[in-house]
Amino acid sequence: MTEYLLSLSCPDRTGLIYAVTRWLLENGCNVLDSDTYKDPFRERFFMRVHFSGDVTIEELRKSFDPEAGKLEMRWELVRADARPRVLIMVSKHLHCILDLLNRVRLGQLAIDIPLIGATAHYVTAQLDDGPIIAQDVQPVGHRMTPDGLAAVGKDIERVVLARAVQYHAQKRVLINGRRTVVFR
Repeated sequence: MTEYLLSLSCPDRTGLIYAVTRWLLENGCNVLDSDTYKDPFRERFFMRVHFSGDVTIEELRKSFDPEAGKLEMRWELVRADARPRVLIMVSKHLHCILDLLNRVRLGQLAIDIPLIGATAHYVTAQLDDGPIIAQDVQPVGHRMTPDGLAAVGKDIERVVLARAVQYHAQKRVLINGRRTVVFR
């Protein structure tokens, strides 16, 4: 059996989960994992389904397209083992937290930073303004050295970036305007 990932969004209405699971049943497929979300402000429905079946991806795409069209769906279907092409970009300028840590190291700023955080997001023309994929914070204390603070910052950035790339590769992120829906 081949495993697939279907991610979709569309205007919310009754019967959407039924339509997708009926289509899966008609194609002899079995749901392995499924998650849904309804944006109450935009009245949009989001769904990610991990499923398996003895059918080709071409056959699945051909049979799903008419159903998706009727329901005004934006959708993507990929093999679960597909390795997506990803470009990871970072700004050449220091992020705010790194600038603050550098100022502390140089003695230009004496502060106690209670938290260090990191955010991974999609790229937009505006620096650090894209839809967020993943973020996290790590507590720090007044006894930490500037090098210790920098190490915590680097660690959390690595963890958040790895989590964001994993979510993206597993088709767990759907764009919702300037926001994201992330199925964890």
